[in-house]
Amino acid sequence: QREVIYGWRNEILDGKNMKDRVLELIDYAVEEIVDSYTQAKYPEDWDWEGLEADLIETFLIELELSDERKHEIRRDELEDMIKTQARERYEEKEKLLGEERMREFERLVMLQIIDENWRHHLYELDALKEGIYLRSYAQKDPLVEYKREAFGMFEELVHRIQMDTVKYLFRFQPEAIAGPREVRGRAVKEEFRERLPEGEAPPEEEKIIVMPKEIIPEIGDPVLDARFKKAVEKLKREGKIKKIRDIGRNEPCPCGSGKKFKKCHGRNL
Repeated sequence: QREVIYGWRNEILDGKNMKDRVLELIDYAVEEIVDSYTQAKYPEDWDWEGLEADLIETFLIELELSDERKHEIRRDELEDMIKTQARERYEEKEKLLGEERMREFERLVMLQIIDENWRHHLYELDALKEGIYLRSYAQKDPLVEYKREAFGMFEELVHRIQMDTVKYLFRFQPEAIAGPREVRGRAVKEEFRERLPEGEAPPEEEKIIVMPKEIIPEIGDPVLDARFKKAVEKLKREGKIKKIRDIGRNEPCPCGSGKKFKKCHGRNL
């Protein structure tokens, strides 16, 4: 696991062009989203409303399909169409920002998201280690159970990194970037600049990323959506989570539906 994560980090820190990787992530995100809403056998039974809402939230694109076309389109055709739309939108954003700065921003965002999710993953592994010995009471080998669950957690980690990267890259505003041509570790604070002696130049300005405010996912059920929002607020107050993505994908959804989080309010995270 460390080799995979640190391999990604090294590519970014070495200044490698990440454009191809980003395009792969866009395709992955499209496939995940489409799969979430097209489980039914026939297109007319797919969750078109949920799909369209998720596409707007993730890629800021609208699905251009007539009702008649929705009833006859194949899943692979739908995926290809959305991938094309998403890539075109991304190219538009790159034109606004400029190719060089876009490559730089890609590296910055990917590095930040990898580091944040990796730290959280390590905390989860520590928590798993503390309680894994209890499995022996159920006649299960703790080591085997630990390896199995750790692998599942790593798969979830990779999924979160991929989806978070795509969402942030599509939702950021170009005005949120300022400063040098290389990735830095810390932004210069405004209050520090204000305290500089008159006439003294501030240090070279660094990039500041304004991440989007966390969006509370909904499934279209007013009762369950309200319960989920209330439960999330309680978990945050108690310090059990910092953000919604901290909820384990295989844990029961906080809304009380009885489904796993990944099959309920977390299905598009």
